Amino acid sequence: MNPNRNLVKLRKIVVKKALNGSKVTQLAKAYMVSRKFIHKWMRRHNENPAGEWYKERSSRPKNIRRKVTEENKSRILALRRAYGFNIIKIAYLLTLEGINLSHTTV
Repeated sequence: MNPNRNLVKLRKIVVKKALNGSKVTQLAKAYMVSRKFIHKWMRRHNENPAGEWYKERSSRPKNIRRKVTEENKSRILALRRAYGFNIIKIAYLLTLEGINLSHTTV
């Protein structure tokens, strides 16, 4: 997809044509987008046709299930600074200390 395209305008055009009966596969080929792209924006249009359905939504999570405590955070930073360990090594060492954190959390 060309990054210089006006995506808001493209979304409006493609959804309008799809709602007027054009086939999604043909639209996808004509506008060089995926069928998934078209179905996504059609779904959003159907959810809120009068609103701003064509705008991007944040992909940020609404909440974080397990936050790292300040104590654990300082321990992680100390290991990183003192020894230069990577996340897998730090997670392993913390597990030995009784702190169970995933390496993706570290």
